[in-house]
Amino acid sequence: MLAGGLVGTAFGVYIFGVLRRMGQSEFLVSSSYVILLGSVGVLMLNEAVRTVYAARTGQPAPGRKPGQHNWIHGLPFKMRFRESRLYISAIPPLVLGFVVGVLSAIMGVAEPS
Repeated sequence: MLAGGLVGTAFGVYIFGVLRRMGQSEFLVSSSYVILLGSVGVLMLNEAVRTVYAARTGQPAPGRKPGQHNWIHGLPFKMRFRESRLYISAIPPLVLGFVVGVLSAIMGVAEPS
């Protein structure tokens, strides 16, 4: 995640600089906040609706069943993480680090008055 975060931060600073020269930096920061918070809200609403539906129909709570795999388990570059006892691809942590780096660079940049 650190490598992805560093590259993502550098990319976010570059994008912010380009948009600042174009005069669009305030729009970028505002729209980033709206998209981030809107996405979190939609994910939370989806989870709540699925849980309430499962409770009303008497089904078990939604979630992945033990032993069931999804598309992430088929990615290449698998690594064993000793502390968490996970054996997953290194791609998702790199991508997550990159996205967090870009968002932190864009949303965390304070504009001088």
